[in-house]
Amino acid sequence: MPTSRRRFLATAASAALTTALAGCVATGPTVDADLSGPVFTSVTPTQSVSWGANTIAAEIGLTDAATTDRKVRQIVAVSGGSDVWTGSVVAGQTSVSGLLSVGAENTLFAVNASDEVVESVTVRVDASTIP
Repeated sequence: MPTSRRRFLATAASAALTTALAGCVATGPTVDADLSGPVFTSVTPTQSVSWGANTIAAEIGLTDAATTDRKVRQIVAVSGGSDVWTGSVVAGQTSVSGLLSVGAENTLFAVNASDEVVESVTVRVDASTIP
């Protein structure tokens, strides 16, 4: 077998294995959520492509009163009964970067300093996937 053909087959096998282990590629993520409550104002994907397609980075907007009046100190994202991401917030913070599951419903919980849930919302993240 010529060297160039071996190199081609090795490269193709490596690419196939990498894709199989990484999963799909998700592109063009969209978010669907009712954010009319006292804590969350927006959820915006911050990346247009996700390798592996399991999670995608997002900017989660908070009301001015979320961390001051309502004392929210933690945002937790749960999908399928498992924690996807947990992030801390401080007084005066109006956004936080986090991770959300793609192709699934995520529940965002705003938790205050007393470990009480101030608000929970359901966020659906969809994207086109390339196997």
